[in-house]
Amino acid sequence: MKRITVLVILLLCAFGVAAFSFDVQISPDERSIRMNETAEFDMTITHDSSETVYITMYTLDIRWDVSTKDVLRVPPQGLTTKLRIRQVHVDDPAFYLIPITFSARQFGVVKKETPLVGLKPLVDTPRLYTPSVRSTVHIAESVDPRQPITYSLEMENLNPRNITEMTLYVRSNLINAQHAVTLGPDETKTVTFTADLDPDLRPQEDELRATLVTEHENRTIRMEASPVAFRVAEYGEVAEELQSSSSFLRTRDVVTLTNNGNDVKRHTYRFDVSWFDNLFSSTEPSVEREDGVYVWTVQLDPEESKTIVVSKNYWPILIFIIIALLALGAYYMFRAPVVVKKNIRRHHGGKELSIHVQVRNRSRSPVDISLVEKVPKVFEVLSEFGPGHVKPSAVATLKSKSTHDTLGTRIKWEFKNVEGRQEVFVTYKIRSRVQMIGTITLDPIIVHFSAGDKKGSVQSNKAQFIVK
Repeated sequence: MKRITVLVILLLCAFGVAAFSFDVQISPDERSIRMNETAEFDMTITHDSSETVYITMYTLDIRWDVSTKDVLRVPPQGLTTKLRIRQVHVDDPAFYLIPITFSARQFGVVKKETPLVGLKPLVDTPRLYTPSVRSTVHIAESVDPRQPITYSLEMENLNPRNITEMTLYVRSNLINAQHAVTLGPDETKTVTFTADLDPDLRPQEDELRATLVTEHENRTIRMEASPVAFRVAEYGEVAEELQSSSSFLRTRDVVTLTNNGNDVKRHTYRFDVSWFDNLFSSTEPSVEREDGVYVWTVQLDPEESKTIVVSKNYWPILIFIIIALLALGAYYMFRAPVVVKKNIRRHHGGKELSIHVQVRNRSRSPVDISLVEKVPKVFEVLSEFGPGHVKPSAVATLKSKSTHDTLGTRIKWEFKNVEGRQEVFVTYKIRSRVQMIGTITLDPIIVHFSAGDKKGSVQSNKAQFIVK
């Protein structure tokens, strides 16, 4: 339990340390003093802790001594005091950036400031003037690497000395250049230059530094401007190029997506497709149709291209039509040339039924037809046949081959050369030997046909009649 408590306390302390921050404000940005004077700045320190915080201050540049008027014991409401800087080992009048570090050790938080101090000679005599130039570098916050970059340096000669030979060195991760510049006595001027970058540069942060270098009494004088941050901007977009081609019952759409920018881009491409076309379409890469469109989302590196292919193949429709036509042709070629229907037309006295048979030659050629009807033994075949007195060619009693019992009556009609599209009607009557009740069902009639070399048989439907 004690270990858990200690761990919780340590975590809370770590959270408190991570959350602490403080700020240092120094004004003005620069001070100019004689070689034997001390530069004094106004300094305010604030923090977000509810307790008093001790701040330590130091510089690693041994040529300078830094101190404060008050001990940096900063209460929650902040502290305003004086920052004092004096040179202890500087020989040349010039402007210097003094690197000062502020540390809140108990929280592990560090801040760095670089106030500017200009040193002037003890006596303003022409022979003592050394080159002293205050400079400021300018560059746009965001630059397009496809275009020449313009940067400039504003220079102010702080002494009545003519500087005829001076070199400007410009340095950053992306820019490395040097230029020869001159500056007249007490002159202020701005020089402008351009630089070319790789147009394919990725977006990134950079910092431009400018240093003026000249010679004085066999010594090299270096004067630095405060660095300026800039960034390479993102540019470009994803270009869409559609190429379509077609052949018989086929189409092919090829979409090329190209990242013309200088950074990774995610791009969504939509392709409209109807539900009908979707049945015959294939895609590469494969996607599903949603709300009437194909949707691809791709990621592209700079200058990278990816291809999307939508193919439509309507050949299955043609193949289906051909198969259907062949099937229909085969049906008409191999179907029976005759059709037959059988029904019960009339009912007399509850026991007598009139059976009607209709045979139609649906071909265009003459057909020989033979009708064979088998009447169950519960019915008696009457001698009346019509209309037109179409009598059967044979009426015979059906008997069992094994028991010789009577099974019913067999009736046969024969028609020769029934012309194409012609119909034949046969009617006969039967009488039930028993009282009929409910639904009466008669078996189909068999029709044998002969048309040239083609022979076969078909049967009619079963005829039904309900006795009420």
